Amino acid sequence: MNEAEKYINEYTRNCSNELVPSGYHEWLTPDNALRACEITEQETIEKVCEWLKQHSFDYLVRDMYDNWTYDDETMISDIRKAMGE
Repeated sequence: MNEAEKYINEYTRNCSNELVPSGYHEWLTPDNALRACEITEQETIEKVCEWLKQHSFDYLVRDMYDNWTYDDETMISDIRKAMGE
């Protein structure tokens, strides 16, 4: 379970949300849902940074003028594949 799922589970009520016969309380408040999204975004950033630390040198290429550059297209494609795991 990732941190966002854990957060949602902790802040979701497991009983009736009826407060009074004519009123209800949200199961998960909009602020709680936004916080879960923020957690997921931070986890994604951390995963990409960790992946880049481990693989960034794999995409360095030397051109015909002896300059070094990154193979950006392949690197981005591989990051997308890694995030799909």
